[in-house]
Amino acid sequence: MFTRLLDETFRSAWWRFVRLWKPMAWWTLITWLLIGVILVPLTTGVLGSLVFRGDRMIIADEEILSWLATPLGLGYILLVAGLTVIGAVFRYAGIFHIITNDLKNQSEPVRNTLLKLLPDLPALFKLCLKTAGTAMIILIPVLAGLAGVYWIWLTEFDINYYWYARPDEFWMAAAAAGIWLLFCTAILLWLALRSLPALPAYLDGHRPVRRALAQSWANTKGRAVRFLWLLLLCLIAWFLIRTFSHALLYSATGFTADVLSARITSITPVLLLAGLYALLSFLLDVAISFIGFSLTAIVLTKFYYEQTDLHSVAPAVPLGVSRLPSRAASFARKWVYPQRAVPVLIILLLPGIGAGSWWLSQAPDEPGYTVTAHRAGAFLGPENTLYAMERTIETGAEYVEIDVQTTRDGEVVVFHDADLKRMTGDSRRIKEVSYDEIKDLVQGGDADIPDGERRIATLDDFLEHSKDRIKLNIELKYYGSDPELARKTVERVQAHDMEDQVIIMSFDRSAIREVQQLAPEIPTGYLATVAIGDLTRVPVDFLAVPRPVATEPFIRSAQNRDMEVHVWTINNVVHMIDVALRGADSIITDAPDVAMELREELSELTAGERLLLRFRPGLEANDVHSE
Repeated sequence: MFTRLLDETFRSAWWRFVRLWKPMAWWTLITWLLIGVILVPLTTGVLGSLVFRGDRMIIADEEILSWLATPLGLGYILLVAGLTVIGAVFRYAGIFHIITNDLKNQSEPVRNTLLKLLPDLPALFKLCLKTAGTAMIILIPVLAGLAGVYWIWLTEFDINYYWYARPDEFWMAAAAAGIWLLFCTAILLWLALRSLPALPAYLDGHRPVRRALAQSWANTKGRAVRFLWLLLLCLIAWFLIRTFSHALLYSATGFTADVLSARITSITPVLLLAGLYALLSFLLDVAISFIGFSLTAIVLTKFYYEQTDLHSVAPAVPLGVSRLPSRAASFARKWVYPQRAVPVLIILLLPGIGAGSWWLSQAPDEPGYTVTAHRAGAFLGPENTLYAMERTIETGAEYVEIDVQTTRDGEVVVFHDADLKRMTGDSRRIKEVSYDEIKDLVQGGDADIPDGERRIATLDDFLEHSKDRIKLNIELKYYGSDPELARKTVERVQAHDMEDQVIIMSFDRSAIREVQQLAPEIPTGYLATVAIGDLTRVPVDFLAVPRPVATEPFIRSAQNRDMEVHVWTINNVVHMIDVALRGADSIITDAPDVAMELREELSELTAGERLLLRFRPGLEANDVHSE
């Protein structure tokens, strides 16, 4: 029964799409133009003026969490969510209007649809704001449940201990979080499916919103719920088709590029292939998005109208199944003649040639990145130890990155976590013990490494052993204690006369400003995972960001402001290549030996060969691990 209903519903939706694809395509284009030309610049200016006033250029990481809890932050989320949804809602409103006219055997130009809906835009935006606000309220118990899981199982020790050691508490927390999320997802999905028909009801005149919701819940009782599952299947199919199509296109392009590079010495065919790939990828996205959104909108609209006076009209589509093949064949025959096919092929190739020429101009320069050993070289020895630093020096890397914090008696020690549990098995926190109490603790379980080289070292120890041998990238770690950390760190660097051999970075911008005031000659960097605003406007010498943030435009923007970009933590060979070709200034990695070898190999390639690396799917994307 359900299979027959599924078949009939999708066939009906598909044939209605075939009938109405032209006006829906024009409406989709109009919506994209309105969003891109009017809505995006306008909202960007409004949001910027609301958030970034005065000297507040950017907020990031922990600042974001605290800021989002303020009325301004919550208002920002509400406004952004509303503006994000309005594009989809306005697009659906037009399609709903087109389908409604078709069901009533009426026809009107798409411009009339626009003229009718523009005055309704404020009401639709108000609806989107209410939807976003409701979603924020509903998410509160979901987040509270996850916070409860964290509080019960993962607060006794530093989170890094649970992540690396994976004790029983970690798996209990993961299981509890998974069950809670499945439970919440089922409820939220049910609520969404029951409430979604409120949108066509609202567009059909059932206002205010509570009246549309009442209509939606009334329409989704009993057997009608099956249609909502059909809507869910539409969304799943849309996602799977898009994912599969892009994977197939990428694989085919990569295979073709490999064949061409193996048989043809000229890079021109590969560049044309690169341009064609970019063009086809864009067109594929446009086509799948258009078809998927339109079919989903038709199913939703059909379901709504089956509960109204148009029930007898909704299933009827004056287009038979047997007619499509003949029409498709006729259309194909019309375009196979050379006088029509050749111009079309030329038009399709010109963007590919243009994109290929652009790719040639963007061929990566010889990689000039420096190598920074994360936590002194965590794959070469116990992290943040003198032993790991010595092994890193042997690789020829330019920097070792170390984490510093202070003990109870004010000693600056090199250690990452807030407590000692993960590295030594001791459950005490660094800020609660004196250095004398922990200086003999041994890190790591490798008995072949001398104990003296894997004990907890001070910053003075690292400065003494690294001087004139390798530079230090010192990260200031704050765990809610010792506001004197920046000053103490600078004093020790100055005591060793190593201002030109260190750089200092932190997630805490106030600490960076303090370092800049105390020692302006020491280069400083800002660490960020996520941010709201333009990171490149932060007054520092370098930015340390994860790979997703370090896009080519981001790197170019930073470098145009004489600012370096250091990317962390890259332990994957393919990701190293990717980051290097983007133009990153430094790769922060646990495996400095691998990064150094890769830099040498990349330097021996031609510009064309480096460009071809973007189309080599055969490279293994596995992380590098220590032997």
